[in-house]
Amino acid sequence: MVNLLNFKPIKLTEGIYWVGVKDWSRKIFDAFAPLERGTSYNSYLVKGSTSVALIDTVESDFQSEFFEKLESVVNIKDIKYVIMNHAEPDHSGSIPIVMEKASDAKLVTTAFGAKLAKVFYHVPDERIKIVRDGDIIDLGGRTLKFIEAPMLHWPETMFTYLVEDGVLFSCDFFSAHLAEGIWDDDVSDIIEFSKEYWATIMMPFRTNAISALKKISNLKIKMIAPSHGPIIRHPEKILEKYNEWAEGKTDKKVLILYVSMYKHTESIARLLESEFFNRGINVKLYDLVQANLSEVSKNMADSSAIVLAVPTIIGSIHPIPFNYLYLLKLLKPPIKYAGVIITFGWGTSADKQIEELLKDSKIEILDTIKVNVNLSEDNKKQILSLVEKIEAKLRT
Repeated sequence: MVNLLNFKPIKLTEGIYWVGVKDWSRKIFDAFAPLERGTSYNSYLVKGSTSVALIDTVESDFQSEFFEKLESVVNIKDIKYVIMNHAEPDHSGSIPIVMEKASDAKLVTTAFGAKLAKVFYHVPDERIKIVRDGDIIDLGGRTLKFIEAPMLHWPETMFTYLVEDGVLFSCDFFSAHLAEGIWDDDVSDIIEFSKEYWATIMMPFRTNAISALKKISNLKIKMIAPSHGPIIRHPEKILEKYNEWAEGKTDKKVLILYVSMYKHTESIARLLESEFFNRGINVKLYDLVQANLSEVSKNMADSSAIVLAVPTIIGSIHPIPFNYLYLLKLLKPPIKYAGVIITFGWGTSADKQIEELLKDSKIEILDTIKVNVNLSEDNKKQILSLVEKIEAKLRT
């Protein structure tokens, strides 16, 4: 898809420009999260009466387009500060060439960021300005205030707040992997993309997210300019959602994940789905062979319970649900309860493997049921009992 806006800077307000790029063709991020509608790498230029600051850069593959945008609104040699909110290459990959072209510029980052700037981009000490929580830079009529936000999602991360205009340059926080749209209200399902981004990037760091939200709670935020996705000119909704997600608020929702080799496990998953549905409980069911990892992760973010229906292969867990069990451990969703159903032929140790993987997750396993190929009457009673246990937990 070609978007003519790709080749133009976007004026956010007088003296503030989006100079990022849209990556319509990217299909996966960090070799991990599938992208349905591409992504963007957002970079911003802020002009004061005495100084110019560039906030983040773009992936190095897009340098030509990036510099075309920059040069249409500023002489690159006039850039005095290059703000590195985050060292990851999708944000900062073009720093070396920017620092070369803006030969008098200082790279502004946290103390930890300074270390990474040297490792990733070979920026010398004399060209780095270290800032700490609450430090400011005066651009002439415009003040940049720096807010340390460690582990959102790297240790050097910070936000930059433009005081007079009420613009929060929030790095990955409040982002969405999405190429379309300039503004949040250009995309009708923007919250779903924000939630997906939260689940795959921010959810493991909910404690840090709570701290960051408290830090910015007294700021007069009129606009949020994240590193990926549309610019948010109606910040109330996303601030409300981030507070809910950070606090671990869940819906009365059950997530059923299954893999089936010979339809036996699928029939169990479908039985579970109908039992929950008939009780008026919101249920999401995914065949993990075909599932989108980002979509499943997104639903982990607000589900109260999960049921895993997994087959045995060579006496052990099938490798596909194993990956998702590891994902549960990695992402640390606020899921409270789990049920486990294992199908097997001649033997299985899958129950012990699952218990070990979930051991540190704080998810309470309500029941583990083993099914030897076909459901017996006892198995059906066990499954009904599991559904009732989960329902009782969700209704309390």
